[in-house]
Order: sequence, then C-alpha cells, then structure tokens
Amino acid sequence: MNYKKQTTILLLFISLILSSCTDTCMSEKNNKNIITEKKRGKIFSDSGDSFVNSKYLYKGFVGLELAYDSILNAGNDIVTTINLEQQMFVEDALCEQLENFGADWGTVVLTEVKTGEIKAIANLKKTDDNEYIEMYNYAIASTIEPASLFKTFSLIAAMKDGYVKIDDIIEIIDKKDYNGFVVEDNNYEKQKMSVKEMFIKSSNIGIVEIIDKYYGENPDAFINKLKEIGICNPLETEFAAEEHPVIMNTTDSLWSAQSLYLTAIGYDVKMSPLQIITYYNGIANNGVVMKPKFVKSYKNNSETIITFKNEILNPSICSQSVLSDIKELLESVVENGTAKNIKSDSYKIGGKTGTAQYQEKTKIGCNALFVGYFPADAPKYSCIVVIHNPKKAYSGATVAAPVFKQIADNIINSANEKSNKRFNTWKNRMEEFFQK
Repeated sequence: MNYKKQTTILLLFISLILSSCTDTCMSEKNNKNIITEKKRGKIFSDSGDSFVNSKYLYKGFVGLELAYDSILNAGNDIVTTINLEQQMFVEDALCEQLENFGADWGTVVLTEVKTGEIKAIANLKKTDDNEYIEMYNYAIASTIEPASLFKTFSLIAAMKDGYVKIDDIIEIIDKKDYNGFVVEDNNYEKQKMSVKEMFIKSSNIGIVEIIDKYYGENPDAFINKLKEIGICNPLETEFAAEEHPVIMNTTDSLWSAQSLYLTAIGYDVKMSPLQIITYYNGIANNGVVMKPKFVKSYKNNSETIITFKNEILNPSICSQSVLSDIKELLESVVENGTAKNIKSDSYKIGGKTGTAQYQEKTKIGCNALFVGYFPADAPKYSCIVVIHNPKKAYSGATVAAPVFKQIADNIINSANEKSNKRFNTWKNRMEEFFQK
C-alpha cells in the first residue's frame, strides 16, 4: 500500500485545490463585456497553512466546503482548528493499523479538551486495490453501536441516582437470562467483585445487574438520566449529514422487554464517533461538555472578520464526586484492566475499550473501539478510534487502543521536544547576554 507516497491523502479535507478556483461574472458597460474575477476563499489550518479539500465531502455532504460554501464564494478564508502535525500523527497511526488488520475502514477524532476544538480527524476506507483513502466521513455521518463504551454512561446514570459506588460488591456469573436476552461474560466463573473491578474487566453482566436491579421496574428513569447527560441530543454541528443519536424511549414502537438491558451495554443504541468523543471529552473536562469546533474564524485579505467562541453543550454532566469516581474507573482500565497493554510509564491515560458485534445483511463482524484522554492527571486531548471489521483480531484492546497510544505518544513527545528546543534557545540567549 502506497499510502505514504500519495500526495492526495487526507488532512481532513483533501484533494480539491481551492486557490485556483474563481467565479467569473459578466456585466455590460459602454456596450462592452467586462469580465471581473472574484477568488474563492481558502481553508487554513490553525497554524495558518493552506490546505485542500476532499471530493468525499460533497459525496457525504459532511464537509466544510459545503457547510461554508457561501462564505468561501464571497472570497472569505476559513481558519480551521486542525493542527497539521497532529493530523499527520492521526493519519499515519490509523492507516498503519488498518493495513495490519486488513480492516474495511477506520476513523479517528482528536479533540482539545478545554475548547472542544477538533485538532485532527481521519477517515480511511479500503478500496478494491487494497489502498486506504478518504471516501466518506465516518466520524460525523455514520453511527455505530458503542457497545462497552456506553457502559460509562450507564454507570454515570446509576451513580447520579446514588444507587452504586465504585467499591460496592456485585455478584457476577458467566451467563444470565434477562427477559429473554441472554447476557454472557467470557472466562468469568461465579464470583463477587467490586463495581470498579467489574468495570475495568468490562463485565456485561455486572452492568446489566446494576441496571436491572435499580431500573428494571422503571426503565424511563434510566433513559431520563441518560438524557440529563445529553447523549440523546444531536450535536447540531454545521454539517448537514450529522446523524442523530438513537437511544430509544419506552414509548418507541421498537422498545421491547430486552431493550433496557441492551441499552445498558451499548446495543440498541446508535451514536456517531464524534458524538461519543464529545461526551468522553466532557468527562475529561471536569464534566463540562464542549460543542465540537471545526472553525476558528473567517478572514478577508488576512483581516479577521469573525471569531467563533467556544460553546458549552452541558455545563455539568454529573456531580464532581461522581466524576472523580468515573475518572478513577477509566484510568484503572488502562492501569490494570482491559487496556493495560497501552499503559505508559511517562504519562497517564484514562479510557475505555469496546468490541461491538454488528450484522449487515448476512455479514457479521466487529468494530474495535477505544476512547480516552491524556494525560489523565491534567487532560489536554481526548481521542476516539474506530476500526471496522478488522481481520486476525477484533478486540478494542488489541486493535484500536494501540492506535490511540501511538497518537498520544507522538503528541507528548513532540510537545517535549518543542519545549526542550525553546528552553535551549532561551538558555543560549541568556548565556550570550551574560557573556557580553
């Protein structure tokens, strides 16, 4: 695969060169046709570098070219939130893992915690020639069942109601029937474990037991708690093709006796990768959910004419005590749980693995998932990785989590290198000053 040799790859919005695009208009003056040209605006990264747009944006109706068409046609430039270096880290890590596992497609979204700014976004699909290219924006315009990633929200709901704490003891068995829905945990014999241990092992029965015990007779109460978090609402981004999340109410025609338990572990639920990362980013941001931000400002002739403020979707998804416990659970997933394979010696990560089974017509497969934030003690970035239908292995821990780790390592190392370079520059200047 010649991914790294291609010049048309990615950078979020790639392959239509805007700088050569003009609008021509005709007017009549003194019986002569006068041709005037108005240049179409360009799209820039957050560092001021111009980059090009992707044809897939029009196909999927999900791109900035479409969302800001009138602004660009008026000759205005758009400054995005994309960081080109981090975009490179994201694309390289995703493409490498897609190739390793022969997956059908994958997507990664990297978000700045405090602002909600999207610093990098990559969507790659395998072609008939086994190349991985941008063809569709899966991060925004597609929805998946979040599976175990949703367990975090289920626990937040129960903890907000005061039903459970992370040191409470839950009895776990390997298989149990809930109104006809058989829930299984692999390799678990009957045992008792704390909520914390159950979570870091990603026990299906543990979560369902909690939800059944406290909401089995009143499923509406559970759904209402999820609504309080905000995950049932669309993000209302500038993209027309943003899919709405699907989290059923008990009044929906498809609601069944099994729906409560399926929802608790992230099935019978549909969310886009962007929606999922937005609310995990809220956990990292001390409970404040920021609206995803793709555009910083408009410019005309290098003069800023509009600057966009950061927007808050939910100022508090839960109490600080619940939030502290949830963060402890997510960090323990990486320290001692299903994602311990990406534990770092130099910085902490909080996150959750997921492995979502799906069926498309007669085809059955898995989505390997990981979502988290880093560094966990002072979160700066959150990131979600979705890899669709990997071969050879399929778990989120094995397939998706290493992509997150590679991206995080590169960003941390790059920041350290820049910091050292700035320090050495400052030190040299000081030495020169005192030598004079």
